[in-house]
Amino acid sequence: MIYESIKMVLKVFKTNKMRTFLTMLGIIIGIFSITMIFSISAATQKAMYSELEDLDTSVIMLSIWGTITEDGEQIIPISKNEILQLKETSEHIEKVAVAKEFTFQEIEEKQQDNEGVIVHEQDEFLAVSRDFFAIKPKIAQRLVDGRLFTKMDEDNRMPFCIIREDFAEDLLGTTENLVGKTIIVNKNEIEIIGVMRKEENEGYTNMTSKLYVLDSYASDFFTESRGQNAEYLFTPTDNQERAAAVADIHRLLEEYLKRNEEYYIQEDSTSYLQEVGVIFDIMELIFAGIAGLSLLVGGIGIMNIMLVSVNERIKEIGIRMALGAKQINIMVQFLIEGVMLTIFSGILGMALAYGVMQIANFVITNQMDFELELTMDLAILVKTILFCGGVGVLFGIYPAWKASKLNPIDALHYE
Repeated sequence: MIYESIKMVLKVFKTNKMRTFLTMLGIIIGIFSITMIFSISAATQKAMYSELEDLDTSVIMLSIWGTITEDGEQIIPISKNEILQLKETSEHIEKVAVAKEFTFQEIEEKQQDNEGVIVHEQDEFLAVSRDFFAIKPKIAQRLVDGRLFTKMDEDNRMPFCIIREDFAEDLLGTTENLVGKTIIVNKNEIEIIGVMRKEENEGYTNMTSKLYVLDSYASDFFTESRGQNAEYLFTPTDNQERAAAVADIHRLLEEYLKRNEEYYIQEDSTSYLQEVGVIFDIMELIFAGIAGLSLLVGGIGIMNIMLVSVNERIKEIGIRMALGAKQINIMVQFLIEGVMLTIFSGILGMALAYGVMQIANFVITNQMDFELELTMDLAILVKTILFCGGVGVLFGIYPAWKASKLNPIDALHYE
């Protein structure tokens, strides 16, 4: 029975091609819009998460600015070494690192004369302890030549640095054979021991820098610091120990400083990811609701055309009933027609969306500076097909019910 009903429906579609297409158009636009919205949202969310992952959600970050006097002097009554010692005194903390920002006054290649001096008035670099790269492995992975700082380097306060390729090219005019070269930073000779590649969208928030020096050396030789506070990074021995690690940090600092007035701990960066997820969920609901209006209009259009179809085929319905077709048979036939209309519309809408996605991906890859890949999720495909079927049933049930309630005798005499 269902097979015969499907054949009859396909025959009706073939007979009325233009009317069928125009009826489907509203659903096609609605499904296209919803598919594109979810695809763009998912791609943007993925790209955003990728960027936020650079915050290293396993890391606890501490900022200290201490007390600022009326004269503008910064007083920090706790020493850096006391904070770094938490690695030894707390059983919940595995690694501790410091990162402090310094300003370039002058920087030049050792062999250059004064005419070769490059001054970066608003530029800065980072002084870090050796554990910094262990805590920030994504930065360490950018090393393309040379090595990172070692414990011996740190203990001996070695004048070593790690330079970024693009900065080295600006300064030295080359990216070849950089390891072993000497540069002069703020009148101090420093040897390059490592070279890093530059990544897109770098920023201080992610602790990236064009030049890294050892904090143990910088503390003794660099006196001009633009930054008013040091940043400390901690990793707990285990994620389950995070709360205990934070408690140990608070316990030490509160002997000297007032919380949130003189220091701040960013306890868990995962809250950023959660907030971003909530924002995207809200945006999806809003835009999906707007796109859903076209589905509603399309569904009403289907109901309208099916009512017209019932009126056009009253005599056909009467003949079928006279030949033994029951009300349920008539109702199923028209329900199948409504479902097939919406499912075909959904497939066409998703096919259109897929084609647009491929064009958009090509343009983004070849013309844009950012990375964004639009994809069609299998789960969304299945849900869309099921949703289309539901729309077909919802808007087809009344015309189907009306057709099944026709009186066979009246239907046969209908002209």
